[in-house]
Amino acid sequence: MKIYKIILGLLCITQVLHAQKDTVKIDFEYGQEIIDGKTTPKSTVISQKFLSVNDRLLREFFYDMNTGMLTKYIWYFYENNLPHTKEVYNSDNTLNFLIQYQYDPDGKKIKETEFVPEGEHVKKQLETIYSYQNNLLKSSQERDADNKLLRTTNLNYNNQGLTLNKSVKYKPRSPSEIKSKTIEYTYNDSGQISKKIIQIKNKNGSNKTEIVSFDYNEQGRLAAKNYTTEDGSLIKKFDYLYYPKGKISRFREFNKDSVLVNYSSYKYEIHQISKGTFESYLEKTENKKE
Repeated sequence: MKIYKIILGLLCITQVLHAQKDTVKIDFEYGQEIIDGKTTPKSTVISQKFLSVNDRLLREFFYDMNTGMLTKYIWYFYENNLPHTKEVYNSDNTLNFLIQYQYDPDGKKIKETEFVPEGEHVKKQLETIYSYQNNLLKSSQERDADNKLLRTTNLNYNNQGLTLNKSVKYKPRSPSEIKSKTIEYTYNDSGQISKKIIQIKNKNGSNKTEIVSFDYNEQGRLAAKNYTTEDGSLIKKFDYLYYPKGKISRFREFNKDSVLVNYSSYKYEIHQISKGTFESYLEKTENKKE
């Protein structure tokens, strides 16, 4: 299974790329089979990340846990050392959607536009505009293809530049079932998030509060996240282990009854492949936007 996944991932790239050999890092995520809250020896690769030697994300591949077959893949393109385009394809090599990023002269992201294919054209589906104050993200607005406002987000910071709270409001035309959401942040002495209080108001009139607590290991890496209700009842919890050099080695998810429901392990390799150059779908259709 491991060899099959490596070959599949490489073929997905080399079928469309051709050039001199390049060194790339490949991060493998293995999903472990779980029966009655316990892991079995059966595992399969559920995702692969291809990165450059300086950790620039190039490609991602995702596989079905049960069948091991490719479900989707993502291509990333860069311009002036900044992410320029993200393109998401289905398993049949059909473009699902793509996202284009734009920046100000200082390299801050000011616009994110999602396009969907429409015949030989691409059509704008969503657009998010970002605004800054004192080099900190202050607000954003998400608009639909008709430029109608769907969602607004506002953030506030403390004197150290750490986010104190974030508020999100959804317009009635938004497809989201949420009416509004607020997030309050608390930090530990190292400036790491120790708690998030998330309050959600739904369009149907129901409300809920979710509290996320963060724990860190001696090296300052995230060790656990616990999601609880306002009265302290467990919703779910995650825990993490790492290799000595800091990369994640294991992730586990438990449900509200502390029963194991997800288990992933990670492996990291270096390979020589034909990374080459490839023109993005957006560039090929640059004059076909509607």
